[in-house]
Amino acid sequence: MHDFLITIMLGLAVFSVGNLLEDFVPGLSRFHAIVTLALGVAAAQWLDYSLFTGLGAELRNADMGVWVTGLAIGGTTSVWRGILHWMGTSEGEEPEARVARPRRIAA
Repeated sequence: MHDFLITIMLGLAVFSVGNLLEDFVPGLSRFHAIVTLALGVAAAQWLDYSLFTGLGAELRNADMGVWVTGLAIGGTTSVWRGILHWMGTSEGEEPEARVARPRRIAA
């Protein structure tokens, strides 16, 4: 259970670092998802942290556990973004919603 909490808190840290980078380099805000996923993978690699090792699950390749954990850390940043927007802070900007429009079929 602690491993999930560690992953979620690392996601908050990656979200904060990503926002800091976007403040310094405004052009990065267009690539928010890619930046946070890359930062999540980099954090997991730097810490050599695998969620699967903590849960006792064995993988064929231990390095793959670190990579997938990094993607999970990067994925939790979108959850933090939504939570912070819901709480009303300026850090959690509203995620862009894509509206699916029905296609017109020629008669």
